[in-house]
Amino acid sequence: MGNFLDKLRSEDCQIVDETIDKEYSVIFKLSGLYPNIKTNKNILYYCIYFILMTMTYFFVGTMYGVTSYLSIDDLPVLIQSVHYCSLNIICFIWLCVINIKRRNLARGFKVIGTKLYDYDYNTDNIRKNIKLSKSFIRKLAIVSPQFYTIFVGSLVEFVIPLFNLITGNLSDKIYTDNGISLNLENPTWVPYGTETTSKRIITWLIKCVDAYGIASVISSGCVLIIELTQIVTIEMEIFIQTMEQLPQRTINLYKVKYGKNINDLTKLKENKELDLCYQYCLKQHVVHYQLIYELFNDTQEVISLPLFCAYIMGAIVLALAASAVAFVSSF
Repeated sequence: MGNFLDKLRSEDCQIVDETIDKEYSVIFKLSGLYPNIKTNKNILYYCIYFILMTMTYFFVGTMYGVTSYLSIDDLPVLIQSVHYCSLNIICFIWLCVINIKRRNLARGFKVIGTKLYDYDYNTDNIRKNIKLSKSFIRKLAIVSPQFYTIFVGSLVEFVIPLFNLITGNLSDKIYTDNGISLNLENPTWVPYGTETTSKRIITWLIKCVDAYGIASVISSGCVLIIELTQIVTIEMEIFIQTMEQLPQRTINLYKVKYGKNINDLTKLKENKELDLCYQYCLKQHVVHYQLIYELFNDTQEVISLPLFCAYIMGAIVLALAASAVAFVSSF
């Protein structure tokens, strides 16, 4: 266990911690996608959180899975149940995979907080200008998933049930013939039933925990995808612009290193000192490209499987929704 935790924390450093606190506040800690596991106390807390959330995902996902099976003849309930079941599956996969890939994620955060490769002063200006041009979109990309998931989650799990309770807009019939509970905010099969108020409250509390887990993981996951892919894009833009400035960078290095003025690279083959400066600048690009390749691999390691699962689950839900539309339009 100790060796496993040491491997997970091997890329953790002060830069990563400062970047997460400064750029994202507590969203990754609350969602469990990048928890603080520096001390034994924090590890114990996170283990309890992880076990609680995985059990909740499994229990609620099973309820909606059984509901899907029992409501095979009721397309609206079927689609809704498959949708909620898929959300629980996706969040469970995200929580597991991203924690296992913590080292890759830490390297990505480190690049976000500092820089991938240092060329010279002019290149730093390029980096600053690119980041500045994307700053508004970046802030919007960080804030909007949080707002959207909190709003939708609150609406589904709190506002609608409270409205139905106040207005009495609940079904008088408790169960369908297949045992699906109808006196909940959405029809759901519950293993212990919902015929009493206490059982309904227990079910509601479990669904609230589940809604919190889904909202926090999906919103944090969206931020994670946007941030990691954007930093790769920024580094590629820096690489392209510095390649375009390769002649001028060579001339600047030649002037600084040898104190000689030159206007172009027409005498590159004749001037050995100039050729050495050119080779040095070219090697910088090779090193930067290798680092971008490693950053891309880290990004792929973190998000490829979660995104694939989200795509497959989304495709299933959309296919069911399309079937429902086709079925209704045929009458």
